Amino acid sequence: MSKSQAPHWLHVLGVNPRKLLAALLVLALMGGLAVAGRHYYRSARLEHLVRQAETFLKQKDARSAGLSARSALQLDPNHLAATRIMARLADEARNPAALLWHQRVVELGSNQTDDLLALANCALRENELPVAEEALLRVKPAQHQTAAFHQTAGAFALTASRPDEAARHFAEAVRLDPRPLNQLNLAMVQLSSINSAMQAHARTTLESLRTTRGCEALALRALFSDARRSSNASRAILFGRDLLASAGAAFSDRVHVVDALAQFQHADLENEIQRAKVSATHAGDLAELMFWLNAHGRARDTEAWFNELPPARRNEQPVPLAMAEADVTLKQWPALRARLAEADWQELNFMRHAFLARAAREEDDRFASSRWWRQALTAVGNGRQPMAMLARQAQKWRWDNEAEELWWRLARGNAGQRPALAALHRLYSERRDARNLLRVANRILELNPDDLVARNNVAVLSLLLGENAARAHQLAQENFTRSPKNAAFVSTYALSLHLQNKPADAARLLEELPESQLEHPSIAALYGAILHAAGDQTKAGAYLARADGNKALFPEEQMLVSTALRQSARR
Repeated sequence: MSKSQAPHWLHVLGVNPRKLLAALLVLALMGGLAVAGRHYYRSARLEHLVRQAETFLKQKDARSAGLSARSALQLDPNHLAATRIMARLADEARNPAALLWHQRVVELGSNQTDDLLALANCALRENELPVAEEALLRVKPAQHQTAAFHQTAGAFALTASRPDEAARHFAEAVRLDPRPLNQLNLAMVQLSSINSAMQAHARTTLESLRTTRGCEALALRALFSDARRSSNASRAILFGRDLLASAGAAFSDRVHVVDALAQFQHADLENEIQRAKVSATHAGDLAELMFWLNAHGRARDTEAWFNELPPARRNEQPVPLAMAEADVTLKQWPALRARLAEADWQELNFMRHAFLARAAREEDDRFASSRWWRQALTAVGNGRQPMAMLARQAQKWRWDNEAEELWWRLARGNAGQRPALAALHRLYSERRDARNLLRVANRILELNPDDLVARNNVAVLSLLLGENAARAHQLAQENFTRSPKNAAFVSTYALSLHLQNKPADAARLLEELPESQLEHPSIAALYGAILHAAGDQTKAGAYLARADGNKALFPEEQMLVSTALRQSARR
């Protein structure tokens, strides 16, 4: 650009355009370098903090590792490696937040098998079976042929009371990796077999493995649990003592031994509790014993022990959570408020707010309770695991409305719906609430239109409630056609025929079922009502009497019984 071509205002100011352009380019370059420098510094600082945390982990300095990892997450909340470190630290401390951290690792997009199995194993420890199952389902089929996958899948099946499935997984783990540890897992599941010879073989295997290096504690733990299940007090206490003396014993084993001594009302119970207190070296150890004390009517012991602890240990999770639970048990609302008002529970702050809401409600301060509960919901945000944890706490307190709201928020979401729907199903089943169970079944069917159980539930509940009858009749017939030997599907189709004024056809369907299935309260109620409508009053009476007043019936099922009995009485 020549001077004559420059804008008029440059001439007026006497500015050389070439020099101005050069200056602007220099400024832009300096600005870009500054931004790049800040980015480089931030990135270098972030990686330094993560390496530092990993070093502290190797040195078993959990506190320093946690501080470094948290500092890294302040710079980048989505840093995968730092999140993994927090999950591992929470695992080691047996902090309830461990499940939240493992879930966060997976939410950050990690579909690595190790991360999914870590989530599943953590969920199993917390008895969160739907979460564990969902994590296992996300493991790619190509990764199923590993001993680690089959170990976790076997543990899930065992916890879910599927011993045959567990045995298959553990047997496959042995085939893939015949090390003693996998043989031990297989023997553990064989202990639950109804075959006495297999049980005896499993005990023999475990007895031999208790002297195998690396398996001592695991084998003794299995033998100890087996003796407790069979109520063999002397063997249980003997194995428990040997377990505590073994090199691989964990603090949780001490709590289990305490529990066994309480189960068998053993004279050494109080001494063992004191020994457990002395050996509790980590916050997770302290809290585990405190939770046991709370659950066994000894919350006052928890409080006394808590007050003896150094301040730093009293503030280390999950100790404050265990003490809050003790305060609730003891109904110490002012003490609970005082303990929690200025505390910082970090990623569990939503739970602190919930306990403050509980204290305010118990003191009849509805305004403060509502305010604290709203803060709990805000702290939860859209986090799936925090939301589920808060919902479970609300359910534990019988705050059913609050629990339902949270479970439905999860159920309507784009992920993690199955655990929420399972919780809602349990909640409404306890209440015998057919209308809300229909909502749950419809949502399950939206997520998986091929779910035959959900299709059956939608059909039967719709028929009982008189809603969307045409669709219900169609679902009932389709399910029966696909699985004509399934007793639940047969009874639903029989109800469909009954409501279409075809009682004889309905009765013929139910007559094919074994007597043991006809004795089920719901089927007995339906069979009695159908026989009554078909004119077989004598036979109907026996089934109606069997079902009448049974608490397992829905009110709508009881109405079928009551109507038939009332009509019979008029004849």
